[in-house]
Amino acid sequence: MLWIISMLSCALSLPAACLAAASPVLLDRLSQASRGAHYEQPTPEAFEQARKAFLALFEGRRIPCDTLESLGFRVIRMPLKNQSWVLIEDVRHRGAGLFAVRWPIRRQGVPLLLQAPHSFFDRYTRELAAQWMQEGGFAAVAWNTAHRYQLDGGRSDVAHQDISFFQAFMLAFAQANPSGGVIQLHGFSSAKRRQVDAASADVILSNGTLHASVIIKRIDACLDDLLVGASRVFPDEVGELGATSNRNARALRAMGFVGFVHVEMSLSLRKKLSDVWFMRNRFQRCIEEGWR
Repeated sequence: MLWIISMLSCALSLPAACLAAASPVLLDRLSQASRGAHYEQPTPEAFEQARKAFLALFEGRRIPCDTLESLGFRVIRMPLKNQSWVLIEDVRHRGAGLFAVRWPIRRQGVPLLLQAPHSFFDRYTRELAAQWMQEGGFAAVAWNTAHRYQLDGGRSDVAHQDISFFQAFMLAFAQANPSGGVIQLHGFSSAKRRQVDAASADVILSNGTLHASVIIKRIDACLDDLLVGASRVFPDEVGELGATSNRNARALRAMGFVGFVHVEMSLSLRKKLSDVWFMRNRFQRCIEEGWR
């Protein structure tokens, strides 16, 4: 898995300030971005600046390198097989996240944003997001770069903050792709579940509400045919892990976006998906089935 990070510009004419040396492996870049990171919530002004900059990127108008650099990010271009990606790194180590956007923007198919908001805590979700990015099919990927429990009261948990760069990236994606999808990866411990149906599940799917969407039900039907264990839908089949307090999901609903998919996976499934390409590929196809 050699992901050569290019010294090329991140657009046809990228300002020199956006050029950056880079490690050859994405997971190394994630480690570097996370090393010593101390979470700092952006100001509302910085949040809005970032949202607008990300929106310009997702709309394919331009890569706003100057704005992103002023906000403490570095922008580089990463060729990957027959694709090219823009990578946006937090150089100030504020736990702002690491973001990737396939460039140039493609307009065919349903665009999907893949998120790993608890990539330190939910084992293998960091690696899975990187693997799925490498293998194609997603328009953008986002990782957290500070532990969700670094600060008390959930203040460093980007899935439970209204103002974060992680949230700004997601909202810009949804505005540019109102019919797209946001897929959020999570992991759960079967031993900590209160209900038998939850403890015995491989996957628990939800959209953050008490009414499962058609998208969720399509994905569930596909996964039921794939998994040895069970795929279960909240709240129809299980009463736990429904993402009802997830602020990302809440913000998307507020703007009328219905494509949020919260994917909770058992540890055994996460390891199996990370280890076995066939399972990972089929799982991704089931996610895409939600929009067919």
